[in-house]
Amino acid sequence: MTKNTRILLLLITSTFFSCKKSKFEILLTDSSKKWVYVENLKDYPAQISYIKFEKNGNADNYNLKNNSKPINLDGKPEQGSWEYFENEKKLNIHNYYKFKVLKFNKDTIYLLDLKYKKQGFLINSIN
Repeated sequence: MTKNTRILLLLITSTFFSCKKSKFEILLTDSSKKWVYVENLKDYPAQISYIKFEKNGNADNYNLKNNSKPINLDGKPEQGSWEYFENEKKLNIHNYYKFKVLKFNKDTIYLLDLKYKKQGFLINSIN
């Protein structure tokens, strides 16, 4: 094998492994999911908005009733982001909310709010 072939193979291999998403990230960015944040599971039916987490790092809020995005004062749709650090099990949403992911299943993500030290949940809306 030539030196150029080895370099190309190394590049392809490192790209493949750096793009690999965790099971949590795959669940979070599932396009069929509408994630509603609640601090108490009894509060779930009262929620009016949900978050869609996209693979490109965007996290947008939507109205549960009509799927519209909230509009900012400047007339543009609200745009947010998300980031997940698998080694630390930390989820940052909108560069403000910071959570530790405690556990998850197909429709519920159990979180610990790192600022207020209280538990919260992301629940997949059935609407």
